[in-house]
Amino acid sequence: MRIAIFAFAAVLAAGVAAGSWFLAARAEEPVTPTPKHAALIVDNTVGPEKPRCSSCGDARHPTPPLLKTEFDQLIAQYATDPIDDSASLDTLCYYGVQTRDMLKEFGAGALDEDHAAFLRRELSRTYVYLSVRITDDDGVVRVSFDHRKVNIDERNHHAVDAVNNVIPPEISGTMKRVGLYHIWSRF
Repeated sequence: MRIAIFAFAAVLAAGVAAGSWFLAARAEEPVTPTPKHAALIVDNTVGPEKPRCSSCGDARHPTPPLLKTEFDQLIAQYATDPIDDSASLDTLCYYGVQTRDMLKEFGAGALDEDHAAFLRRELSRTYVYLSVRITDDDGVVRVSFDHRKVNIDERNHHAVDAVNNVIPPEISGTMKRVGLYHIWSRF
């Protein structure tokens, strides 16, 4: 009797599994919406000529193209702003390599020597130092690594220095400069 019940349960389970598979196989593929705006992904080593595609797992996050008219407006505004405190300077830093390439191609426009030198120095910065510390509710440090050199606009993977009674996580992400004193990160 037990064998018969077991056999019936096995046949029933196999039938349910086959039916589930059949129904799942017939489900339509979800429609992926097309993006509203195209974005240029800039590789800070090759400039805007070679854009790359972007996704959460990609090394770069989309930066829209810096148009010549916007570049000219930002340079003109920055020329009248304080050398190290300006929304236009923040925007020029955000565009990074595109701003650097346009400075080489079109020059510094209305910028005086001090503004131009400051902007070029800021655009030459291509990395940051990153430290990560994860603590629990009691303040115990569970995961940490300290003072890693991380390239801006590149996907980075980091091995942790120390773990305390947790499975070692994989820490990876991208650092993006979004202003003179502001870095955006996604991990």
